[in-house]
Amino acid sequence: MPTVKALGPQVGATGARFYTGAQQGYNASAQFPKRYVNFTAFVAEHGSGSNPQRPGYRVAAVRVTNGAGTSLSHINFASGWLINGVPWGRPVDVQPLLDGSLLISDDLAGAVYRVTYNKGSVPDGA
Repeated sequence: MPTVKALGPQVGATGARFYTGAQQGYNASAQFPKRYVNFTAFVAEHGSGSNPQRPGYRVAAVRVTNGAGTSLSHINFASGWLINGVPWGRPVDVQPLLDGSLLISDDLAGAVYRVTYNKGSVPDGA
């Protein structure tokens, strides 16, 4: 099986899910923009405790082509678990909910975060 996207050494991808948006019958107010629906995988990058460059410690959005199995983009979706090189949290897994929001589990902080979309808070194209 060919690689769709090489994430880099010691990123520690520990969980990934494709995002399908809000399901029928649910209020879609928490759903992310259409560009994320169906061909984006959210990837929890747990990070490396042994690499001084500290890769990971974020959730990435990897957009893939429809059926071609190639990556179009790999962007930072959620970050902030690493401040001045010191981790206060480490994302472990992601789980989209039926309303289109996204859960992110964190094994260092012992927390689960629910991420929703607020249309006015994010620049278009971000």
